[in-house]
Amino acid sequence: MPAQGICLRVTHTGVVKGPLLVTDIHDGIDANGRVQANKPGAVYIPFNGVVDLIYTSQVAHSFEVGAIRAWIDIGYLTAVFVFGNSFHNTITQTSSIIVQDEGVPVETEATTLNFIGGNVTATPVGGGVVDVLVINGVGTYWNILTTTVNRSASNSEFILINGDPVTITLPVPNVSDHIAVKVITPTITNIQVKTHGAGVLIDGTDYSVTGLALTSQWEQVNFISNGTNWFIW
Repeated sequence: MPAQGICLRVTHTGVVKGPLLVTDIHDGIDANGRVQANKPGAVYIPFNGVVDLIYTSQVAHSFEVGAIRAWIDIGYLTAVFVFGNSFHNTITQTSSIIVQDEGVPVETEATTLNFIGGNVTATPVGGGVVDVLVINGVGTYWNILTTTVNRSASNSEFILINGDPVTITLPVPNVSDHIAVKVITPTITNIQVKTHGAGVLIDGTDYSVTGLALTSQWEQVNFISNGTNWFIW
């Protein structure tokens, strides 16, 4: 896969013997959205084999409504998205990207990303949008930042507290959202983590009024949500 790109990893399920032919793969379209005559393309997916396809607009079309989708629908292929290293630190909770192949934008429609890097399954939801879901648990990558003042946290933030007093308020719970808080200031009188409202718990306790206190330098707490409450992990 390209070091700074996005691939669709297509896997032969072995249900049918022999390779499978995907006929609508190529590396570009013209300004009118038509296949360029000088850039035809097809690929064989070997029996029980795996092929990584650069996620151009035509590969997206094949995955959503074309040959790849047809093979998936009858159980002959499966597909996952694999993201290169350049996306690991830039993809956060939900965003849109323009996928590029050798610096040329080839995927101009928005692609919804509901994860933080890693390998993902994907299901087309229509309108040129691909909905992707994490399959390898909580994302590994974080948005690291430092604060000296009160802050309302967002999913995937790793917050370094270098001031006092400071209150960090967790957002509305959302499944698999995760936030880390670490104290780096040596002077601590009142550093705490609160939930956004009454009835939202951290490990079974309501910290919406009186927050969870952090009392020592280098203390760290990681929070993860099940969609209703927050839990320390």
